[in-house]
Amino acid sequence: MFLYIVASGAAAAQSMSPGLAESYLQRPVGSRALGLAGAYTAVSNEPNAIFFNPAGIGFLPDNPQFSLSGSPLALGRTQGSIAYGQEIMPELSVGAGVNTLMHPSFIGRNAAGQEIGTLSNEQYTFAVGAAWSNSDIALGVTGKYLLNTLTGAKYRGTAFVADFGAKVNMFDLFTIGASIQNIGGRMNWTGASSGEQTPFTFRGGAAVEIGLNEETYQVRSTVRGEPETVSLPATKYALITLDVVAHQHDKTPSLLLGGEYADSELFAVRAGMSVISDNMGKSKFFPFTVWGAGVSIIPPIKNLPFQLQIEYALSGDAAAGTGVANTISLLMEF
Repeated sequence: MFLYIVASGAAAAQSMSPGLAESYLQRPVGSRALGLAGAYTAVSNEPNAIFFNPAGIGFLPDNPQFSLSGSPLALGRTQGSIAYGQEIMPELSVGAGVNTLMHPSFIGRNAAGQEIGTLSNEQYTFAVGAAWSNSDIALGVTGKYLLNTLTGAKYRGTAFVADFGAKVNMFDLFTIGASIQNIGGRMNWTGASSGEQTPFTFRGGAAVEIGLNEETYQVRSTVRGEPETVSLPATKYALITLDVVAHQHDKTPSLLLGGEYADSELFAVRAGMSVISDNMGKSKFFPFTVWGAGVSIIPPIKNLPFQLQIEYALSGDAAAGTGVANTISLLMEF
């Protein structure tokens, strides 16, 4: 068990709730979620929703979508993910994904301080989910298998956890969402008589999107010949999103605020930060413990077999000397 404590210490730096198994699960997956500082519960609408709010995959198109993300982190760690999702029949969508946190190699020692060789630590999340949806509401569930290994040693931990989520479109004015993540799990370690509880997280959020270039045009009814007005979706918009996030054993929940502005369907910028959060055991306004910023670009590349979207985010990393982490994501729709 001593070996596990050494290996998982770097992962705990990603969490604001230290001392809990697999705390890297509390870090948002994907550049858009990180760019909005995690205020993404009511917004989730791409394959990474399977890690955040599984109800979000209920609003995916029937064309398959894939998202790939990578984050080089401090202390030689790397977090990466791949996710897939699509609607497979009316009102039913599915998704799957893998999220990983890799640690650099280190010298392992036993309880007496003796070297036992070079080890490395890898943590994996394998997720499969589904969502039911209609035009206004979606309900989703994700099952996850967690695997934590020490390569070069006999120790490994495993657990099964579940996420549940919902999204509701309120009168075409705003969207609300809620999810509970990583519930019911306990990491069971090789040779250990008892396991360690995985921390659960509750998220609740609301988002409003304001169209800035809505256009309409007139057509004639094919039945009676009367004029009818057809509205086109806005390609220029402003998005405001607000999340309340509570990790298990946090002394106080966090209030996260994010915003996104799209000048066209090809380019968007976003930013977010914690408005209220725990800072050294106390609830503070604007503690700057959680923050993010990013951009999204659809490059005008012709003859690709899919539509490509490139996303980049800066976010906080408490373990880094600069306090900054970089993440890049690719979203492909076939």
